[in-house]
Amino acid sequence: EDLTGVHIAHEGGQVDVQAVKAAGAMLQKKGVKNVLITLGSAGAALMKDGEFYMSSAVPGVKAVDPTAAGDSFVGAFCVAICSGMDPTAALRFANHTAALTVARMGAMPSLPMLNEVEQAMEEL
Repeated sequence: EDLTGVHIAHEGGQVDVQAVKAAGAMLQKKGVKNVLITLGSAGAALMKDGEFYMSSAVPGVKAVDPTAAGDSFVGAFCVAICSGMDPTAALRFANHTAALTVARMGAMPSLPMLNEVEQAMEEL
């Protein structure tokens, strides 16, 4: 909102998708090629190459500490894209990584290992 002036309202898993698209479009007008927007309990969105991708948050997560959630999400998203995942799969992978992170206390101790993320993705 600070960068675009667009307020993205969301409550729980529900989000104003038009506001997400408007915020992303505003950043792209400013020269940002790809826009990744994290939405907490409402998931995340990506605008890339004229396409819009939306991914819901992992259901049933009991968040105990949001420390490192954004860092783990962005790191996992980058790993996924660099590993050849398509944008939808990369968002899902990053959402699962962040879900595991917020379910634990601390910054470094909360970061999951790859096998933990893969297992969590298989379970849902």
